[in-house]
Amino acid sequence: MAVVTFFTPGITALALVYFIAIWAVMTGVFEIVVAIDMHDEVSGTTWIGVAGVLSIAFGAIVAIWPGSGALAILWLIGFYAIVAGVTRLFAAYRIHEFRSDAKAVVGALRPET
Repeated sequence: MAVVTFFTPGITALALVYFIAIWAVMTGVFEIVVAIDMHDEVSGTTWIGVAGVLSIAFGAIVAIWPGSGALAILWLIGFYAIVAGVTRLFAAYRIHEFRSDAKAVVGALRPET
C-alpha cells in the first residue's frame, strides 16, 4: 500500500477526500436518527438534527467536487467543523439542562427518610 501511495499520491489524496465525505455523510445520518429517536424525550434535539443535515451537506459537496483544490477543501472542513461543533455544543447544553431538570424531579419524588 505504501508503494501505491508513493507512486500515485493523487489517488491517495482522492481516496482521503472520499473517506472524509463518507464519514461526514454517515455521521449526519446517525445524528438525524438520534434527533428523531430522542425528540420526545429530550428538548433541544433539533440542534443534533441540524448538525446532521450540515454533515450530510458537507459530505455531498466534498464528494461532488473532490478536485476543487486542497485549499478549498481545507476551508470547507474548517467551516464545517466550526458550525457543526457549535451546534453540538448547543445540543449538549440543552441535554445537560434536561438532565438537571430530571434530577430535580426525581429528587422531589423521593420519600424523605
